[in-house]
Amino acid sequence: MDITCFEESIFCFDRLIEWTNCKRKDKIHIRQVILDNFDKHRIAIENIDDNATLQYLKGFKRYSTERVLKSITTELTDKDGWLIRGEKMGVCWYKDCCQLIRSDCGLNANSNMKGKMKIIEVGKSNGYDKFHI
Repeated sequence: MDITCFEESIFCFDRLIEWTNCKRKDKIHIRQVILDNFDKHRIAIENIDDNATLQYLKGFKRYSTERVLKSITTELTDKDGWLIRGEKMGVCWYKDCCQLIRSDCGLNANSNMKGKMKIIEVGKSNGYDKFHI
């Protein structure tokens, strides 16, 4: 796979917000702006006119595309089962769904690992790497 870092795979996953049920509207907006200006392992900062996104990007002491993708992806998946920090991904990515009704989950409780894996396959969409069905 031609990716900048592992987190890019999750960052560009078209169902990320739906699955994780992320409510962080500010980070969701910044993610979309970055996706719209991301090409060939680079964020085209010169094309970004959104102040919130520019301020977010200016907050990095040692800026790199990889650091930005890792940081915002971690913020978007900052829930127990969805975490992507460290050596392992959270269990919600690859195990059968639990039977609990949870407000922090956007998946159907009947989603099994095999079905999730069918959804998480690499494809191209809107000019950037993205996962799709």
